[in-house]
Amino acid sequence: SPKITSRITELNVTEGTRVRKGDIIARLDSTDLDAQLAEAQANWVNADSELKRQKNIFDQGLSTRSSLDAAVASEAATRARVRYVDALLDYTIIRAPFTGVITAKRAFVGEAVSPFGSSPSGGGSGGAIATIVEFSSLYVGADVNEANLSRLAKDQPAEITLDAAPGKV
Repeated sequence: SPKITSRITELNVTEGTRVRKGDIIARLDSTDLDAQLAEAQANWVNADSELKRQKNIFDQGLSTRSSLDAAVASEAATRARVRYVDALLDYTIIRAPFTGVITAKRAFVGEAVSPFGSSPSGGGSGGAIATIVEFSSLYVGADVNEANLSRLAKDQPAEITLDAAPGKV
């Protein structure tokens, strides 16, 4: 599931795709965030230049401490904004949280997805883009007839066969 609301621009998996932890599953539209980052970086450059100027004139005794403090605060705030938007941009890349197999593709390119609930576009994905299953840790419970218990031993290998109609497993 995404951490932000956006449209899917790229979907790299289908049902049955094997993924490794960190593989890119999907990309979300980042157009707005790219513009916000450019603006934040420009503001940071400006605030950093102003801070340097204020330090210089303060060191010469031509400015007040409050002017320097304001420049320090402005630079810190704009730097924080750059880091925040950069973190949001990172959320536009959806990566596999663990190694496994895609068992369901729940969203499509062009669909708007959001965290915590239903898709803003009316789709039924519930915010999920795909379902990943890690098969090596599956647990199987089985009923064993009491008459067969004496034939079982600890750590004995077993073969499991599913007895179900297709599509019902």
